[in-house]
Amino acid sequence: GFSFREENASEEPFASGTSPLVAVVTAAAELSSKSISELLRLRKDAHSLLSLEEMKRLWDKCMAFVSSLEEVTGYKASALRSTMLSQAKAFIERQHDSNMSAMVAALESERWAQCEVSTQRQAALTRLCTGRK
Repeated sequence: GFSFREENASEEPFASGTSPLVAVVTAAAELSSKSISELLRLRKDAHSLLSLEEMKRLWDKCMAFVSSLEEVTGYKASALRSTMLSQAKAFIERQHDSNMSAMVAALESERWAQCEVSTQRQAALTRLCTGRK
């Protein structure tokens, strides 16, 4: 594929010996990564409310961008990767809270009635719940 990296380029984009084109492309890659990371950070709450399909699409697009950016420039977009992980964590936490609330509501709305249980069955259930044999 196409790459702006030089074989012996330094990690520092403006280090002596690095061509101006490589330095400009690397600086642009860093700026775009930081800009997208900041945009995602500002939309963290909105992104946590996305559906699973929408979150997956956002994740896939961002990771495709990160992979292309790193492949073409050699710049490691760790800030953007970190932001995406933070977004995914917030999404999962929000989903978990929502699922827990729905489960609690469902359990509370069910009608429970006490019933007779044999001593053997109660002992088996107690062993199961406590982990004893």
